[in-house]
Amino acid sequence: MEILQDRYRIEKILNCDGAMIRYDAYDTFREQAVEIFELYPTEIVTRDEDKKSVKLKKISDEGIFKQMRDDMEREARKLIPLYPLDHIAGVITYFNENNTIYFVTEKTKGISLDTYIRKKIHGANMTVKAVYEMASPMLKTLDMLHEKGVIHGRISPDLIDVGEDGKMVLTGIVSPMKFMEGINENYSPVEQFAENGQILPETDIYAFGAVIYRLTTGNEVLPFYERLSEDNPEGKDPILEPSRYNGGIMDYQSDAIMKAISIYHFDRYKTFAELLKAIEQEDYSDTGQIRKREAPIKLINEWKYKRTILWGFVAAIVILGLFFIPKAFDLTGRTGAKAFYKKLIAADDYTKCRMIDDLGKTERKTFANDYSQMEEEGEHDIRYYDLITERFSDYGSIDKSGKHLRYVSLDYRLNGQAILKVHYDGDETVMTVTLKETSDNGYYIEKTESKEGKIADSFVGIIHDNKQEEK
Repeated sequence: MEILQDRYRIEKILNCDGAMIRYDAYDTFREQAVEIFELYPTEIVTRDEDKKSVKLKKISDEGIFKQMRDDMEREARKLIPLYPLDHIAGVITYFNENNTIYFVTEKTKGISLDTYIRKKIHGANMTVKAVYEMASPMLKTLDMLHEKGVIHGRISPDLIDVGEDGKMVLTGIVSPMKFMEGINENYSPVEQFAENGQILPETDIYAFGAVIYRLTTGNEVLPFYERLSEDNPEGKDPILEPSRYNGGIMDYQSDAIMKAISIYHFDRYKTFAELLKAIEQEDYSDTGQIRKREAPIKLINEWKYKRTILWGFVAAIVILGLFFIPKAFDLTGRTGAKAFYKKLIAADDYTKCRMIDDLGKTERKTFANDYSQMEEEGEHDIRYYDLITERFSDYGSIDKSGKHLRYVSLDYRLNGQAILKVHYDGDETVMTVTLKETSDNGYYIEKTESKEGKIADSFVGIIHDNKQEEK
């Protein structure tokens, strides 16, 4: 078990977003749980032979890495005197070790926002009032930090926890804001991607506006380049107002959320206080952006009228949906998985790596076991694709009584690797792929082939389009 500074015991990795590694740790001196963030931009660094120290992939990136360390150290110095912060995991200290920089932050007591959505409210859309009550203490602290020149720059559900008091707590307050690796495009506005673009308080406002949109509608805001695409009908922003998805959202609240996620920073609110005021009060003076709240009695009457007309349609749709939709989804999923795995198994090793690396987040959830977005891999059920029945099932459900036993599994791991296992009538191939192409467009793999339980062949090294480089 790794010990840093002869004091901090690393318990486990919580996540790695491509820029920082977040650890669950224990301060043996103060005897308290903490979190530690390690600067580890996977695009430009890797581990040295001791498996602990950080080394550059290319010496030409030394200046970039140094600038990142200096910028983050400067931010930490601003934050340490402010500790503790209300509903933000404050920075306790920082230190340099293993050729990189580490930040020790307060340990939040609670669960991640994603876990809260999945387990506490079972995926249901939240009301704006509920989000307001959960988030307002955190957002007020963020306004204070903005006034002091501190901007988070990477707000997303991955870095928001729900504390024991039911309020949101923001983590990862120190981050390499100008380093794009690991940034979640659904919560990042256009200025973060512009050359020499500025990171502003409005950047955080956009990000949390996108969080509100996700919590109240169940949908994520599209990346800025899709919103600005010339292919959009009549050049319009394809993002729909939250009230279109959630009947409990008032028009003025819906417009306030849309203003927070405006594409350009000058159209957004300047402070979180303005955003909170806009979604809280009944009448908002900025009628050019926010429509006044409709009278509750009018909305109730309209709903009763619409309900009478639509009830028959809803009943019919539900009945038809119960019969047809499961069959349609099952057929679509089975057809897609069959085609994917047929092509994957037949491909050469390099093409396998490309297919596994290029598989999108949605497809990963459909065709594989995607642990990469989970807090702990144990929370996920392990699925196998049975090549005989052409269905997904757990290992215990696979028929092992027959002469032939053929199945495949594909796991995406928290550490940025994917593991492909193919079992075919007693022969088994296991290939571990590091999901980032090397500087020379290759993939680092570890591959083992077994026959009747005995290792027949193995390979460890970098594989290219037309050659292997064994290590």
